Amino acid sequence: MMIKSIKSLTAFLIAFGTVAVYSGLPVSVQASAYKGYIYDSRDEALPSRIGYLPKAVYALTDGDRYNGRVRTPQDFFISSDGTIYLLDSGNNRVLILDSEMRMKGSVEEFIYGDELLTLNKPTGIFVDSLRKIYIADPANGRVVVSDQGGIVSTVYGKPQTDLLSEELEFKPAKVLADSSGMVYITAPGIYQGAVLYRPDGRFEGFYGSNSVEITPMLLLDRFWKNILSSEQADNISRYIPEEFTSFDIDNRDFVYTVTQTASIMKKLKKLNPLGSDIMEELRFGEREQIYLNGSLTASRFVDLDIGAQGYINVLDQQNNRVFQYDSEGNLLFIFGGTGQQAGTFLSPAAIETWKNEIYVLDSLKGNITVFSPTDFGLMVHEAIDLHNDGKYEEASVLWQQVLKQDRNYETAYRSIGKALMADKEYGEAVWYFRQGNDRKGNSDAFQAWRNQILQQNFVWIFIGFIVLIVAGVWLWNAAARRKKEKERNGTLALGTGLTAILFHPVETSEEMKTQNFFPLLPAFVILLLWFIAVIAQFSLTGFRFNMNRPEEMNLPLLFLKTIPVFAVWIMANWGVCTLMDGKGRMREIFTVSAYALVPYVTALYIHIIASHFMTQSEGFILRFLVGIGTLWSVVVLLGVLTGIHEYSFSQTLFSVVLTVVGVLVVAFLILLLTSLFRQSYSFVYSVLHEILYRLR
Repeated sequence: MMIKSIKSLTAFLIAFGTVAVYSGLPVSVQASAYKGYIYDSRDEALPSRIGYLPKAVYALTDGDRYNGRVRTPQDFFISSDGTIYLLDSGNNRVLILDSEMRMKGSVEEFIYGDELLTLNKPTGIFVDSLRKIYIADPANGRVVVSDQGGIVSTVYGKPQTDLLSEELEFKPAKVLADSSGMVYITAPGIYQGAVLYRPDGRFEGFYGSNSVEITPMLLLDRFWKNILSSEQADNISRYIPEEFTSFDIDNRDFVYTVTQTASIMKKLKKLNPLGSDIMEELRFGEREQIYLNGSLTASRFVDLDIGAQGYINVLDQQNNRVFQYDSEGNLLFIFGGTGQQAGTFLSPAAIETWKNEIYVLDSLKGNITVFSPTDFGLMVHEAIDLHNDGKYEEASVLWQQVLKQDRNYETAYRSIGKALMADKEYGEAVWYFRQGNDRKGNSDAFQAWRNQILQQNFVWIFIGFIVLIVAGVWLWNAAARRKKEKERNGTLALGTGLTAILFHPVETSEEMKTQNFFPLLPAFVILLLWFIAVIAQFSLTGFRFNMNRPEEMNLPLLFLKTIPVFAVWIMANWGVCTLMDGKGRMREIFTVSAYALVPYVTALYIHIIASHFMTQSEGFILRFLVGIGTLWSVVVLLGVLTGIHEYSFSQTLFSVVLTVVGVLVVAFLILLLTSLFRQSYSFVYSVLHEILYRLR
């Protein structure tokens, strides 16, 4: 009996919840219909604690509650006192509700002087600090500004400017106003940016715009336009910036914009008063893009809202999710999803915040979902607020608690690193920035830490530097004495030959050929060191210069890039030079070519070691070293080939070009044979599989 009673009670609660959702009553939600995740700096999704949970769902389908059923709501706005202005687009009216979605009033008629204005499926609404209501009415080609009683003070129509064609229809989609009364309007087809009006209705100009992103197709079209006639060029696609989908403004009059088009890489921007984007972060929305049922899951932002604390909440209609970022563009939380459960959406259209809660309007479901931060979300927000207020020590304590609950939360590592930087704990900050995959922060902390160490140990470092110089001079003189002794004896030792070949490749290779001195063991050792250097460069290069992940290292692929390529080079050069009357044998080509790799391989090892002691701003030094090593190896290679083949420089250069062509031909043949082998294997496998199937 007890079990039956529990089941009956559960069924009753579920039934009550369902009825409440569709009758306009709030439904409290204690569990999430989605799993929390976050993206790391490598754009990989990782499990994470949920920052927001659905607190209540308010249906808008109760006609008695809202003086008629709300139809296709498109937008809403929440003022600072919690008043909700809901744009009931299907009924061409504005509903005024309290924070609990109870009816306070409505505006259904708009009077402009002696004229009665009616809306026609409006799409955007904004309310300023003076409680003036701005409504974007695209079907009528205007923006209407009225008071709470529907008395219209201003109507903004199509701007009179030569920058817009006369045929263009002005269809305002979204509208907002700043603290000075300047009005911003977005409209499809106007790619110059938002239309800007003065408070008195005069057209001021255009504000901000998306830039045309460079793509291979754009470059190709521009190439054809330069060589085709003007008539032919007119038939090629024109590339113009995408207009903004929606925007919002913060308490400092910075305008934030979103762009719905999936082709735009940076979908969220923060514009200063000059209309320039000042948001440093580039990646927003879903980062792992996949095709689902033939469509790309790239985010399509349709709306955003800037909370009182500066948190940026962006609504993704493609994936039915909300992305929350801090004021610097760091991802904080992802929540929502597709479905019928509370906390999921079918067609989210608008988003607003009030206090610390987030409201999302779903035009297809006809409801508004209220999300409240979890304890984890409140902890993250409090840590950010403390950090922004300069209370770094208190913020670090909270960030440590965040990490205890979620080790994948990179923002916590970075924030602790910033706090340690402020406390001049640079060495510890280096570690935290690395855990947070913040290479710039790690570089800045390392530079400060390095300077700190140099200042504290300057005397000992200076003495060590002098000792190294003296030791280097002594070793150089000792090597020079040994070289003279070998020259007097008339023999060419290995060490002397390797040193000489790097500075006098032609003469040394000719002398090696005269003495038939081509030991293979050093050549194999050099190749082995090259392969090891490539492996080490992939996995052991300093964090600030290494974007690779050691666990993703592919040893067979790295091997194919080194030893096999070198072997093909030897065979191709031997074949080409045999046809060109070259005097070098394969063993000689192999040996001297391996010796020529010494500067390049040495530069790789120097690069690996030095990368741990340099900052990002000094990265050009590492690139310069590798470039010098590569160029040195090329010069040595040309010299030794000239010596062993007894060529002139022009003949050597020509043979090298033919050798490179030969290597490419061999590579093509290998790829062709590999493809044929795969096709043959698939064919044989299919035939055998079919035979076995029929035999069964």
